[in-house]
Amino acid sequence: MKTKNSSILVVGIDVHKKRHYARVKILETREVISPILKIYNSKRGLDFLLEKVRYLMKEHRAQDVIFTLEPTGVYWKPLGYSLHDRGYSVHLVNPVQVHYKRKAQDPAANKNDKIDPGLICDLVCDGKSNPVRFMLGIFRLLQKTVRNRRDLVLELSSKKIKLKTIIYELCPELVDAFTDITGRLSMAILRFFPSIDLLESTPLKELSSVFRIYGTNNTKITPKKLLSQIQFSLGIKTDNQAHIKQIQMILERIELLKRQISLLEKDINNYLKELDQTLTTIKGIGPTLASEVIAEVGDINTFSNGRQLVKLAGLDTVENSSGQTNKKRYISKKGISSLRTTSILAAFSLIRSCPPFIDYFLYETKVLGKKPMQAVIAVADKFLRICFYMLKDKVPFDPKRVGIGNLKTRAKTLNQPLEVSLSSKEIVNLDINLLEAFRKSSKVVLFDEEDLTWVKIRVNSKVETFDLEEPRGRVLALLNAL
Repeated sequence: MKTKNSSILVVGIDVHKKRHYARVKILETREVISPILKIYNSKRGLDFLLEKVRYLMKEHRAQDVIFTLEPTGVYWKPLGYSLHDRGYSVHLVNPVQVHYKRKAQDPAANKNDKIDPGLICDLVCDGKSNPVRFMLGIFRLLQKTVRNRRDLVLELSSKKIKLKTIIYELCPELVDAFTDITGRLSMAILRFFPSIDLLESTPLKELSSVFRIYGTNNTKITPKKLLSQIQFSLGIKTDNQAHIKQIQMILERIELLKRQISLLEKDINNYLKELDQTLTTIKGIGPTLASEVIAEVGDINTFSNGRQLVKLAGLDTVENSSGQTNKKRYISKKGISSLRTTSILAAFSLIRSCPPFIDYFLYETKVLGKKPMQAVIAVADKFLRICFYMLKDKVPFDPKRVGIGNLKTRAKTLNQPLEVSLSSKEIVNLDINLLEAFRKSSKVVLFDEEDLTWVKIRVNSKVETFDLEEPRGRVLALLNAL
């Protein structure tokens, strides 16, 4: 049956490793206009599919076509990128939505290659598909390089743990003697003296020369102290040749991983310079964190606001309430896990080194009364929103964009006036009477009403002085007093 003046065709493709299955429907009427098409995962198979689609578009007078894939591992990418390179519109559907769509039509949830392509088409008709954000050009290079570096760092971490496990059998004192078991000095000692008997038989002068060549001024342990600790060790001294060989192999692998990571970091720095990004202007954000964010976000022009970045990271909050049951909101965790991890790590770095974010963290914990980890998530949320504007406008970091939240929220709970009413020296931009807040606080140990320029407050059993003439000092004084 021909449909006149149809505007758009939908091609639903169930992706597999070697062969895909497709079905074509009309978007407006959901009419099936093709049988199940079997497509081999090759150039010849793609040409066969496009030939069929062009014939159907001509027959049904369609103006456009949407190819929709259900992402299965990495198998959809060759097909998706090939369709994109040929100028076609490519969408993705969530496999979870396909599953629930199947259950809605059939409670038994029968699954086969003839059913799924039709379900994928139906989801597009329902408006539940999204255009694919293809990583192209330098963003694709950066993403692949960053992910490769991330895999190598994880492998390096596992090798460190494995090395510690083996050394604990041979000489536990070596693990405790060094902060980093893969440092320059510790690796030299393991390379030259991998067991207790070799260390015990080593003259102090020879060991001191190793410390002098490979050590630094920050080395905590001395050669003499190391030898004295080994004398009382319970490490295995016999039949340990296999352990020693394994240590040598792990050391070689660790050195190789470090060289590879160093090369990748040079490439990442070059990509960041080419992109002319400004995220590193935030104190506490270095090239590694900046590259992790940009690699997963890609072209910022594909987003319209900062909330979309928050949702992409899975940091958006969801609600699960019904009737009289009101549960707490929680983050969805439905986005890109690596971007979520990066934003949280960035939040920890910011609340240690960036004053505007420190103030925001204090506001979240002491004014709004959030738990520390909830406040960290709030900082990560704020960080991603600021990243959006910095990448969009290509401007350096502006501390004013962070803010400290709305202090009226806490003022209302304390039944305090919301307008400044100090006669001699007004403390502006706080919307709260500081004098009343300090009078009611048990933490204020000394306060002179005649001189409203400073205040002393007990913080963690210590008395600290806050300058009320400085905006940051006013905020910190209020937060600690409350």
